[in-house]
Amino acid sequence: MAEVIQLSSLPKVSNFQQSYFDFADKNHFWCQWRFEIFKKLILSIDISTTKPLRILEIGCGNGIVRDQIESYTSWITDGTDLEISALQKNPQLRGKTYLYDISEKQKEFESLFDGIVLFDVLEHIQNTSDFISQIDFHLKPGGWLFVNVPAGEYLRGAYDDVQGHLRRYNKILFRQEFKNSNFQVRKLTYWGMSLIPLVLLRKILLGIKEDKEEIYRLGFQPPADWFNSCMKFLMKTETMILSNPLCGTSLMSIIQKNG
Repeated sequence: MAEVIQLSSLPKVSNFQQSYFDFADKNHFWCQWRFEIFKKLILSIDISTTKPLRILEIGCGNGIVRDQIESYTSWITDGTDLEISALQKNPQLRGKTYLYDISEKQKEFESLFDGIVLFDVLEHIQNTSDFISQIDFHLKPGGWLFVNVPAGEYLRGAYDDVQGHLRRYNKILFRQEFKNSNFQVRKLTYWGMSLIPLVLLRKILLGIKEDKEEIYRLGFQPPADWFNSCMKFLMKTETMILSNPLCGTSLMSIIQKNG
C-alpha cells in the first residue's frame, strides 16, 4: 500500500458512502467502462500517453483510477482525498498519495500539474465556482482537466441520495459550470446509454429501501460474476457502435485551461 503524506488536518466525515471503497475495484464493469471512455477521449484529442505528465487525481478514493492511468500511460499520477481510510487502500504507484484539501492552495502545488482528474466528484460539491477556481490554482496554463459526472436528473433516486449526489448533469448544465471560468470545454460526451433501463429499474426497486448500506450495496455491487461479465460485453458493444450517444447515465469531458 502507498504511503499517505498528510498535508491537511483530518477533516470531518463526509457524506460519501464509504462502502464504495470496499465494492469498487478494477474488475467492476462500471469502473472499466468509465476508463474505456477516458481512453477514447484522450486519444481523440491527441494527448500524449508516453510523456511522463504530472497528473493529480482529486478525490482519488482507493486509487482505482490512478492505477488504471499508470498502467495505461507513462503519466505520474498523484492522488488526494479527504478520506484517510480510502487513501490507505491506494496501491504503491509512481505518483504520491496525499491527504490534502485543495481549498488550502498550498504554494508548492501552484500551477504544478499537467492534468487533473476529477471523476465523480463535482456532483458532490455545493459551491462549484470556488471549487473550479481551486482546480485552476493547481493546474498549469494549457493543462488538462478530465471530468466525469452522473447524467440525467430523471435518473435520480435513493442511490444518488446515499452517495451524496447534489445533482445529475446534462450537457447544458455542465457547460454552465465552466462558463465564467479560465477553462474551455474541448470534448463532452454521454456514455452508458444502454445502462439507462437498469438505472431506472434501480431507481424503482431501491425507492422502497430504507437502509443506506443496503441501498448502496444493491445499487452498485454486481449480484454475480456472470452479471459483471454481461455488463462488460454490453460495454464493448456500446463503445464499438456508438461514438457519441445522445444520452447516457454518465457524462465525461476533457477541458483545457487557458494558456
